[in-house]
Amino acid sequence: MSSIDYRAELTRAGANVEGRWSAIRFLARRYPLGAFGAVIMALCVFAALFAPFITVYDPLSTNAAASLARPSAQHWLGCDFMGRDVYSRIVYGALSRSPSASARWG
Repeated sequence: MSSIDYRAELTRAGANVEGRWSAIRFLARRYPLGAFGAVIMALCVFAALFAPFITVYDPLSTNAAASLARPSAQHWLGCDFMGRDVYSRIVYGALSRSPSASARWG
């Protein structure tokens, strides 16, 4: 009966990981769509946690002059029919849907 050298087999398969960052790089190469989804989720969580710091406008304040404004340098995603900033509303919407962010900024 012969023994199998598992280290050599993992190295030959390209799965020789020594640390946490090596494992993350391996999984990102092995499952690129999963890595892309994880990046999107991390961005959403970041936006939810730091919503008061990354938005300029109040998501509930209305401005009749900016009603249905197109995307511009002032309003990155434009304004809705009541003149509310769409970007601020999306970011604060993520804040209200995330339990950890809601507990933090509550």
